Amino acid sequence: AGAKAVVLLLCNGGALSFDSLLEPVAAVIEAFNPAQHGPRALADLLFGLENRWGKLPITIYGENYSKELDIKDMSFTTAPGRSYRYYTGTPLYRFGDGMSYTSFAHNCSTTALTVGFANFTCTVKNTGAREGDEVLQVYHRLSDSIRSGLSHPVPFRRLIAFDRLSLARAAQGQLFFSIPMKSFALTNADGDYELYPGKHHVIFSRGLGHELSLEVEINQHELHRNLHPETWSSMYI
Repeated sequence: AGAKAVVLLLCNGGALSFDSLLEPVAAVIEAFNPAQHGPRALADLLFGLENRWGKLPITIYGENYSKELDIKDMSFTTAPGRSYRYYTGTPLYRFGDGMSYTSFAHNCSTTALTVGFANFTCTVKNTGAREGDEVLQVYHRLSDSIRSGLSHPVPFRRLIAFDRLSLARAAQGQLFFSIPMKSFALTNADGDYELYPGKHHVIFSRGLGHELSLEVEINQHELHRNLHPETWSSMYI
């Protein structure tokens, strides 16, 4: 391609490892299965007519990942782990990664805790040279003080909310997140959702650059029981 920039466009049904293709390329577009109207949308994006990109909905591992674990072992926690929740290695691209033709900045604050909800207000500003869309992602992470007292697997963090907004050049907008307390619960050793009292971290990420972490203090303990296989048969008696 000489001095021209090379863009790697991937059209695939699932995750691929493409380490060996990264060296010559300036950008990677993961289009998955673009279907009937996808090619027109991709053309508009590639030629700069639109600037509405998304974020990766999966973790993309390196080519050696399949050699590091038994691919038939479906446990997410068996080393080196699966998905952004439990993977301990360095992925090729992270869950939630995504870029734009412009740049953004964000800031968030906690508003009053209401009954059953944690509320947040975020300001997103377009700091670049053109209009564009941005997606703000909200993750939950347990504090080390809670994590250290648990015997069941605990994810590094979990996506609990996200929202998109379109901004003109130099414009800013607000996003409001009202997170149910149940979203801070984790699956315990019995397969039920358990909300643990103590400090919880809420992380706001654009999938690129700065991440902001706010602390939420939860005082109540709650247990939300799930339906388990051994109880299914009794439901129909």
